[in-house]
Amino acid sequence: MTKRSFGLDTTSLSTEAPLLDSGFYAGELVGAAIENKDHVSFFKIQEEKKWDKAAKEMVLTGDHVITGMLMYSVMLTSKLAIKKLQRDEPRIFGGMIFFRFDKKTFQMNDNPALGQLLKVFDLADTDFNGMVDFEMDDNIEVPTELANVPDIVMMLNSIEYYKTLFTLIVQSINNLPCIVKVVKRPQRDNKEVQENSIDTGNSGSPFCGVIPYTEGSENDLEEA
Repeated sequence: MTKRSFGLDTTSLSTEAPLLDSGFYAGELVGAAIENKDHVSFFKIQEEKKWDKAAKEMVLTGDHVITGMLMYSVMLTSKLAIKKLQRDEPRIFGGMIFFRFDKKTFQMNDNPALGQLLKVFDLADTDFNGMVDFEMDDNIEVPTELANVPDIVMMLNSIEYYKTLFTLIVQSINNLPCIVKVVKRPQRDNKEVQENSIDTGNSGSPFCGVIPYTEGSENDLEEA
């Protein structure tokens, strides 16, 4: 009888998934989106919140503002990362850029992280505004809960405009090569477990998490 060579040694099973050391890895920007998987837009009108130093908490101001967000991930092409993570197309998540808008003009506030992202892909000089096909709709549907918000028709039109604009941006950056800065940090829900994430800096020093791709940067595995 042939002796079997297969089986499972439960004593040798890992208890944690492999992680990358913090650093830069070649990849492709993927999954750029301005809506979630259920197609709910990240652009919305909501009551403004501000930090109350005395109460040490966020409080509502009574004003309504436009907010938005762009999310993306990076599929790693780094041979070192593929070997270490033991997956053919490992993905690093956490790319997130928040947008804020002026309360009166509805113009988007300056956003260094977005500026960096566009520069990485040589899109900083692209006239996305000129590419937007948009007309004001004075009869746009107003949700009941927002009926009493000042300038609500203009705000809703602004959202539709920015959704169109950022759809063009998303289409322009998806599946482009780049180099991502990966960090190792505690999980949000379990601080005792580490995970890899795209490094997006902090509120004082925002970073888009990626830098321009250089030819051959995925060939980072030192062959024995």
